[in-house]
Amino acid sequence: MDSNPEDRKLIDMIVSLMAETIGARCETVVVARAEYPYAYVVNKLLRVGYFHVQYIVSCLKQQREKINNIKAYVLACIFNAPTMMDAYYRSEVRQGMYAESSA
Repeated sequence: MDSNPEDRKLIDMIVSLMAETIGARCETVVVARAEYPYAYVVNKLLRVGYFHVQYIVSCLKQQREKINNIKAYVLACIFNAPTMMDAYYRSEVRQGMYAESSA
């Protein structure tokens, strides 16, 4: 939060939702309309670090479509961040390199 004070509320929401989900202690958790074992979801959420949170904040800021269930959407972003972040940034780099070579 020190590096992004303007994003404090968004980061607080992400951390709060992670804590709420981890603290739920239920058998399954629904993420992006799919049901996963609680332990699997907790394992993925505990892998989320500083750079993942930056990625999630960036994705949420870029979102332009109306989100009907913000809580479910953000949970899906958090859940997918550890596996999707690298692919996202590689795609961004490739896209930037392609744009430079075409100019």
